[in-house]
Amino acid sequence: MNAGLSESSAIALVTAIATGNVSVADNVPGVTAQILQAASAAAHTAYFKSFQVVYYASIAFGACAIISAICVNGRLMESKMTSEIARKLQGSHIEELDVERLPEKQEG
Repeated sequence: MNAGLSESSAIALVTAIATGNVSVADNVPGVTAQILQAASAAAHTAYFKSFQVVYYASIAFGACAIISAICVNGRLMESKMTSEIARKLQGSHIEELDVERLPEKQEG
């Protein structure tokens, strides 16, 4: 709008750039090559910045996960990791696995 583009044309230009259709952007009234170039550069910068924010947030969560993993006492975790099942996830209709009926693995 600082370049002399009307509000309705600016909305149409942003919509055309968001869809990625350059031919539609060329047909917006009042758009010059300079305005189109500036709008494309601004869209590229906005796209880049949006991924930058997500990337920095994932670094923060990753750092928290690594620090938490380092701070966990290994012996405390080993005592908690047993083969006991506190609760079945499904109903009683699940049959137990019959190990004797399984085919044996062939070595070799």
